[in-house]
Amino acid sequence: MNTKYQSRKPLSIMLIAGFYIFGAITLLISMFVSAADAGKRIAEMHGVSPIVGKDILPVVAILALIISYGLFSLSRWGYFLTLVYVLYTGIVGLVQGGLGFATTGEASLQVYFGSILWSVLVGICLIAARRHFFRAKASGLSQTADQMP
Repeated sequence: MNTKYQSRKPLSIMLIAGFYIFGAITLLISMFVSAADAGKRIAEMHGVSPIVGKDILPVVAILALIISYGLFSLSRWGYFLTLVYVLYTGIVGLVQGGLGFATTGEASLQVYFGSILWSVLVGICLIAARRHFFRAKASGLSQTADQMP
């Protein structure tokens, strides 16, 4: 077995994890720059009442950091947490924006299409790279078994 090939991480997953880190940093910075506006927008994008305001920013930022760590480490929990999160945000975007835009035609609802598109792309990348998340633990076990006398 070529262990060098097994240690490679898919570029798509590393890029997605990097985007989640970038988003978390952006949210943390926005806590000090424009917390009320950013909090309202993030709350709406997550299907939460805008009354929550700036309190949601650190929660979403921490969630993004946890997701990125799970993706970087190619862990199974990272795979499932990310899959559940993009499914949730995709459904929220579809309900709040997609269906609302189709029925009312309001241009302001188009921002939800970015959330839907991101959810679909991340979901496709996760499903395409799923073997890397489930092989990581098994390959580590087989390497130790191969090294035994």
